[in-house]
Amino acid sequence: MNTRMLLCAVLALTMGAVSAQETDNNLYFGISAGTTDPDVGDEDTGYKFMLGYRAAPWIDVEAAFIDMGDFGPLEVVGFQAAGLAKYPLGDLEIFGKAGIFAWDTSGDDLAFFDDTGVDPLFGLGASYRFSEEFSVRAEFERFYEVDDVDIDMYSIGVTYDF
Repeated sequence: MNTRMLLCAVLALTMGAVSAQETDNNLYFGISAGTTDPDVGDEDTGYKFMLGYRAAPWIDVEAAFIDMGDFGPLEVVGFQAAGLAKYPLGDLEIFGKAGIFAWDTSGDDLAFFDDTGVDPLFGLGASYRFSEEFSVRAEFERFYEVDDVDIDMYSIGVTYDF
């Protein structure tokens, strides 16, 4: 129950940042897609939709919906809340990411595969700003212990600043 309260608090803070953001232009939306690779089974294609807030030149707060795809009979989806520590190099930024992933698994045999949980995630990435509004982004994320399986996600995407 405490992890659910923590996730709700992080999302509430993100939404508070969204409402205060309209004049500062620090709010962004993004879409990414790429390969998801569990430590057991075959890889698949995953995607995510993210909403972020630039709290400082070196810190972002981000929430995302992620569909990791299917691994055999198992499907994994969830919500991510994370902080990004960035190092700007002109139009290029490199970043590290840490947060939590609230996941849900389902499959053909619901009695065996249907499960939920909240576990940590870590990542590394880089983004390049093409204009004031648009950036391209590449990242690696590791999701730990998603239904007792570690899953890596390699993705490329775009972000749009409001």
